[in-house]
Amino acid sequence: MPMIKKTTLTILSAIFFSAANAATITIFSQGLSYSPAVVNAVVGDTIVFSSSGHPTLEVSQATWNVNGTSALPGGFSLPSGTGQVILTSTGTRFYVCTLHAGAGMKGQINVTSPSSIGNIITAMNSKGMVYPNPAVSQMNIVAGSAFTNRNVTLNIFDLTGRMVHSQNYMTGVYGEIITDVAFLQQGIYLAEVKAADTRRVFRFQKVNMKN
Repeated sequence: MPMIKKTTLTILSAIFFSAANAATITIFSQGLSYSPAVVNAVVGDTIVFSSSGHPTLEVSQATWNVNGTSALPGGFSLPSGTGQVILTSTGTRFYVCTLHAGAGMKGQINVTSPSSIGNIITAMNSKGMVYPNPAVSQMNIVAGSAFTNRNVTLNIFDLTGRMVHSQNYMTGVYGEIITDVAFLQQGIYLAEVKAADTRRVFRFQKVNMKN
């Protein structure tokens, strides 16, 4: 089993590059649900909706709470269910499928400011982080200082709870590892980083490379 260890400088450089370059996050439709239904993004990111047949409309939180379909003044509207929205301000944005809002087909986008160095270090030392997310072929996991220079097991589960992958790694200074996810099918997964006395779980999205 391969052991991967990266220096702190390499990880910091990669994170700063990621923070400085806006990400594109794709939201799909699965039946009468958006996937992922909740997206965490930063100002400057682009949200791509790929939910053909599900007219997507931004609404107020009050309308969203009751599964309504009244448009939010100045909000986005994607009548075909496909299109993109560039995030220009912080806050939570709520949207619904106007055909299936009554069935609970809705989602939200939590938009924060781009990470500062303080936020990055806090993430490394406490809750950890994964990037890029969504991932296409390779994903970086920073599990935090509790996992510094340790032998860990990475377990990946699908949302049914089935383990689809397990591999051992030696982490770096901030508990960082790099793992291949190209073999995974498109969807939402949970990545568990597990040491002898602690564990941390991250949710991530796997998407396919666009032609």
